[in-house]
Amino acid sequence: MRVESLLQLSGLYGVRMSTAAIKPSTGAEEESLEPFLGRGSIALISAIVSPVMLILLFAAAALMQEASVTGTPLGSPGGQLGMLVGAILIIGLAHTAMWSTIGIIISTVWAGFFAVLLLMRALVAGVPANSLEALLCWEQLPLQAFVILLTALISTRSQRRRRRESEPVDNAGVVEVSALGTVAFMFALSLVFLVLASAPSTITPIIMNDPSLTTRPRGEDWLIILIISCILSALTWLATKSVIVVQLAAWLVMLIPGMFIVPLISTLAGVVATPQDPQMLAISYSMPVIGVYGLMIVTATYAIALMNRIEPLPEEPSVDEASADEAYAEEPLG
Repeated sequence: MRVESLLQLSGLYGVRMSTAAIKPSTGAEEESLEPFLGRGSIALISAIVSPVMLILLFAAAALMQEASVTGTPLGSPGGQLGMLVGAILIIGLAHTAMWSTIGIIISTVWAGFFAVLLLMRALVAGVPANSLEALLCWEQLPLQAFVILLTALISTRSQRRRRRESEPVDNAGVVEVSALGTVAFMFALSLVFLVLASAPSTITPIIMNDPSLTTRPRGEDWLIILIISCILSALTWLATKSVIVVQLAAWLVMLIPGMFIVPLISTLAGVVATPQDPQMLAISYSMPVIGVYGLMIVTATYAIALMNRIEPLPEEPSVDEASADEAYAEEPLG
């Protein structure tokens, strides 16, 4: 009896040890990074990086708008570099959601600060204070950045909680993915048309280098801004159902056309904005903004995609398993 008990115990622990030995190393690697990426470290990094990231994006959008409406759609390397650096910083902050969402929270707070600042300037002040404010005022880019980051934050925390609590997550089938893709592309196309419809129809403030000539948004403009905010929020939230369809819609309808295709075609064809062509003016004003929307959605929803890698919390042993463990532990050996 003693020998059989020892064999059973050794076999049991052998199975447990072998099971532990074949566990993937990704969890251990993530745990080894946790001391370096605690909440305090992530919060400090985000507090420093977030304002720089947002200012880079806003300034890059303004630079690209100014270059586009003055006849050189691809003539702003500073704006393109700012977009690239801003995208890298957003992806870096989104990746910290694997350990804590405090980084995205701080980024959202900073975005809200800039949104309130520009909103108050647009509602209270008579005219923009500088050219950057004038180029951002008509589409309220800081407000839309806040909407995207806030929705991504809420969606990420929701997905994180579901993964941690092992709640069932249904995998979308072909029909559901097709429906979600249709909705996502409709949202993206609606954004493009709304931004085009709300674009300024004059480049006088830029040519004269006088921001005071810029008119602030009126009643119907605020309505379009509100609708754009709702669509951006809905499109970002759709990533909780399928990240891939949102990424495709943002890449194919917003980011690639806004940043590359339309500026390249207009440059090669020699069709650039002129004061007598309101359609080209609208396109020149809008394409950089649409590209920034796509860039922020693509990078912010990366945090939602990462939530699928979070391991669920370990389940408590059942009554039968607990009784069996107690029986092995209490069985006399001699």
